[in-house]
Amino acid sequence: MATIPTYSFYNIGRQEKMVDLFAWTDPDPYSFDTPHCHDYHELMVFYKGGGKHDIDFKSFEVKSKSIHIIPKSFLHQLKRDANSSGFTIAISQLFLEQLLQFEPTNNYLSLFEKE
Repeated sequence: MATIPTYSFYNIGRQEKMVDLFAWTDPDPYSFDTPHCHDYHELMVFYKGGGKHDIDFKSFEVKSKSIHIIPKSFLHQLKRDANSSGFTIAISQLFLEQLLQFEPTNNYLSLFEKE
């Protein structure tokens, strides 16, 4: 059985950070169009959409002006059209936990606990 890759900031060649921005115009550090996971949460922002995004065995259409929330450790695979554009915000679990210390009334972790 094939192993599903799990990517971290470290194994994609980036410095360990609390939050990072991945421009889709940069060379891809890994193959996003094959099933994989991350040890960080992701917000994928689509300026211009097109394609299909499978997240935790559910399919979603990639639409313009949309955001996809991918919790850490969720299996996902993005097959975006060549003309799609946008960026990804990668957010560490530690960052969200520390936000709770400063702003306990807003549980940012809950954004990533639901599908």
